[in-house]
Amino acid sequence: MRQLARGCGRFRACLLATTIATLASACGGQVSGDVESPEDADSGAGDEGGSGPAGASGAAGGVGGQAGAAQSGGSGGVAVGGGGAGGGGGAFSPDAGAGGMAVVMPDAGTPTGTPTFVAVGYAGRRIRSTDLGKTWTDDQRLGGGGDDEFLLRGVGFGAGRFVATGWKILSSPDGKTWTEHKNPNNQWLGGVKWGNNRFGAAGGFGYSAYSLDGVAWTAAKGRATEAARSVAFGDGKFMAATDNGNWWSSTDGNTWTRGEGGHNSRVVFCNPTFTDASACKTPAGRNEGRTAFGAGVWVSIRGSTIERSENGTTWTSVNVGGSGLEDVAFGYVN
Repeated sequence: MRQLARGCGRFRACLLATTIATLASACGGQVSGDVESPEDADSGAGDEGGSGPAGASGAAGGVGGQAGAAQSGGSGGVAVGGGGAGGGGGAFSPDAGAGGMAVVMPDAGTPTGTPTFVAVGYAGRRIRSTDLGKTWTDDQRLGGGGDDEFLLRGVGFGAGRFVATGWKILSSPDGKTWTEHKNPNNQWLGGVKWGNNRFGAAGGFGYSAYSLDGVAWTAAKGRATEAARSVAFGDGKFMAATDNGNWWSSTDGNTWTRGEGGHNSRVVFCNPTFTDASACKTPAGRNEGRTAFGAGVWVSIRGSTIERSENGTTWTSVNVGGSGLEDVAFGYVN
């Protein structure tokens, strides 16, 4: 009897393996991620497949799970594993979630370090929070205080570092220790974002630049003579909004194409498309798009006031005084 039971067990294992292989073939490729053993398959419906970062595949989900959505070219996980765990993606970002809420995105690093918000602004001010926006420390300034060479207009996170832009370009691995880098053009940069494995920035008099690591920067091809004060990233491309009311798009931060005009505010990616910040009904458009999301928390800046919310509806604020802030970003740092 024991031999017969063992024989039946092996038969069920082979049958499940054959079923998995058949489903994988029907999906047109390999089943990505780990698939649980037959002994674990009786545990019921599994988790959803994960969202893969750029070019990567989401992990396989359990029986009854949904295939994970692809991110920037990644292929979704296949919903066939018996009780399998969902695949992991990148960091949290509001740029592609339903209604602008959070899903995994590759912008903010692998979520294993310290969740950190950094805000920048006038006088080269940089200030950070390591407790999800509740308190702010390491307040630093470069000098000046007006619309001058020290003003930092934008900040983004990618490749393991924060990058702040203006007439100067600075980077930091943690929001506390900063290094200045060469600006390849004698002109200011406004908004900066990470996407498609690079930073893309746009600024004054048609000037744009890009960097693969936030350290070495290359001047991009021109955008006529239009000044851009905000940049968003979503749907696989950068979008810059200019003082002329035009939007310019780029997939690589180097070649920019002028699109539609008639806009009157900063640009944000307000799922599922780009829009004027003033028209975005999600927290991504709050305070003219000067907002970041990470680790389940929204942070938005308004002058010297920093606002935070855990649900995108109820906000609390703290006044940090001093020079006004212009932009905020989130990342996981080591």
